[in-house]
Amino acid sequence: MASILNVDQINNAAGTSAVTIDSSGNVVIPGHVVQVVDATSTTNTVLSNPSSNVWYSVNPSVTISPKFANSKIVIQHYAGGLAQDTDSVGLRISRNGTVIYANDRHGYTASQNDWVPVNYSSVWTDTPATTSAVTYSFEISSSASSGIALRHNDYRNSVNTAFSIAMEIAQ
Repeated sequence: MASILNVDQINNAAGTSAVTIDSSGNVVIPGHVVQVVDATSTTNTVLSNPSSNVWYSVNPSVTISPKFANSKIVIQHYAGGLAQDTDSVGLRISRNGTVIYANDRHGYTASQNDWVPVNYSSVWTDTPATTSAVTYSFEISSSASSGIALRHNDYRNSVNTAFSIAMEIAQ
């Protein structure tokens, strides 16, 4: 025989609330992962002579609908790549089209006609303050003005997979 326990809150030994149940029946434990959403892409982006300091979209973007308006979202993006004579290589993250993080020197190559690996990896924390769907997208750039090449999720023989992850953390 099974039993049902109905509670609105569980306190720890000190009497402080440790677990609550919201009006939708969701269990809220501050600091714990509520949900994880991931996206993958085998698309490689190859930019020959991209414009200086212009940001170019790369795949994959990831969309999450937070369960709680006060949650933090941890965003992660991973892809390999190459750069040639790019000077500074940039990587940035946008939430619904608005830039929330930009690193204009995520990598660097000098003008020596050498290919240099670029690890397009980043982790960022956001507080979107909504329960509506939020899309995180990623962009790359170069600060050089000519004779350059920039590649994201590049591969030689077998196709690589880039991935992005969004994790909701209860507060």
